[in-house]
Amino acid sequence: MRCITRTEAQDWVKPKGLTITGFEIETGSNRVPKFNAQRRFSSGEVNWSIAEAIVSWLPHESQRFLWLSHWESYPTGQVTFVEALRRGCGENRPLFETPGHLFEPVSYSDYDARSSLVVYEEGALAGLVFLVLTLEWNATLLSNATTDSVFINDGYALFSSDVAERVARAPGATDVGANREP
Repeated sequence: MRCITRTEAQDWVKPKGLTITGFEIETGSNRVPKFNAQRRFSSGEVNWSIAEAIVSWLPHESQRFLWLSHWESYPTGQVTFVEALRRGCGENRPLFETPGHLFEPVSYSDYDARSSLVVYEEGALAGLVFLVLTLEWNATLLSNATTDSVFINDGYALFSSDVAERVARAPGATDVGANREP
């Protein structure tokens, strides 16, 4: 995991037709995914398996990007806890300066034979997604291999793709449908 600034994140999302304004990732008028599926979470339903399933929806063989936004600064313990975890990964800058998180591609054919680096990358990403879900922060999860995305906000995850079959495989998703043309 490598934490990146807004400027570095802007460079990462630009080829995908996205921009970062303040702390929001925005799609251009020419980049609206064709299909969406939504998963709502009831209170107490969030667990590690759900976080792993969300992370696994995007291809692990490509670089993945997690953008945190709308985190709560009060109570202060939430941000302090997330920053302490990031320090354990070598990041000393505050979340406000580096809200982007890049995860390197991981390759494995046998889940049980994964290297320690693969386990680390997958665990760090799933852990941050788990915290976003638990703390009810906002986040966007992207892959550099596809136009697919996951937006997490206030008790739901929105899976978006240009491929209907991908959206249909979103973990526990309901409300599957096509977007209208702009």
